[in-house]
Amino acid sequence: MNEKEIFLSIYTKRIRVLSHNTSILEEIRRDFSFFSSHDNKVPHFTVWAYLASPPRKKPHPFYLLMKTRGFACYEIGRVKHVYYSFDDYVRYDYQRNVAAVYSEDLNRLHELVYVLLLSKIGELMEEIGFHRIHALGFSYQEKGVLFIAPLGGGKTTLALSLLKSFPIRLLSDDTPLLDSQCNLHPFPLRIGVRANERIPLPNDNPSVRYFKRRRFGEKVLIDIDFFKEKIKKNPVRLCCVFIGEIANSRKEKCSIRETNRLMLLHALINNLLLGLGTAQVKEYFIKRSFSDFCKKINIVCKRFCLCLKIILKYRPFIVTLGNDSYGNTSIIVDFLGRFRLSGK
Repeated sequence: MNEKEIFLSIYTKRIRVLSHNTSILEEIRRDFSFFSSHDNKVPHFTVWAYLASPPRKKPHPFYLLMKTRGFACYEIGRVKHVYYSFDDYVRYDYQRNVAAVYSEDLNRLHELVYVLLLSKIGELMEEIGFHRIHALGFSYQEKGVLFIAPLGGGKTTLALSLLKSFPIRLLSDDTPLLDSQCNLHPFPLRIGVRANERIPLPNDNPSVRYFKRRRFGEKVLIDIDFFKEKIKKNPVRLCCVFIGEIANSRKEKCSIRETNRLMLLHALINNLLLGLGTAQVKEYFIKRSFSDFCKKINIVCKRFCLCLKIILKYRPFIVTLGNDSYGNTSIIVDFLGRFRLSGK
């Protein structure tokens, strides 16, 4: 059977995904549909996805780079061999920028390819000076807004509520891109919602699909086509930074108050400098070479400089989210309408 392929063009970087299985290609295309492309020039990264049994023989323990409960990673030369639980396997040649992913389960293959792509895209974006931040990014009146919150902190719920009934344009519900001049660049992907979350979704809509994860339960995926008219397609200047928190009481309403820059520093260290919450998969990210170590140090320095620039330039605000999603969004949009979106 001849392999099929799809192409992604993410700013100046090109990615090629190949498989004999058209279902996995369609899933990945829908995940990254904003960046879907017909540009078949030489790619910067290539992934082969095999719905098949992986190689059984593991390398000698001498080559073991790291081991956890979920995987064992071996590094031989410039090639990584990652053996996951349930016999899933990834071979990643980071010198040639080619990877092969094996799994006998379609959902697991989808999950592995998706996370691998996100991790590699993060590296490629760093090469052109774009840094991912774990936050909700959107624009209001052509001004960029960041809402920084931890995993489970309400970013996705807030994004869906904002998109539903307010003049907001989405940059990314999870990882917008920041350049050294504090411009926010779009990075919209399909939105993932845990199946047990109380968010009304149209079950009969073709842009909504269900994804069964092996370890973390079922997730509902909402394609970009569902809200494509609400996507911001060009960069905007960052003008306002929110730090989100959940109200202690169900009766507590949404409130916004200015906070100190130390709180902003803490949020930026976690979500920008360290990249917590972004897909920086350690089995792919960590390498033995000294040159890669120097490259990582350079990235950290650039991120740190960007953190300092944001801290010195912007007034941070704490947003306490209440139990009423519509009330949350109304108060935030009203605040943005009154707030002079000028940074300081």
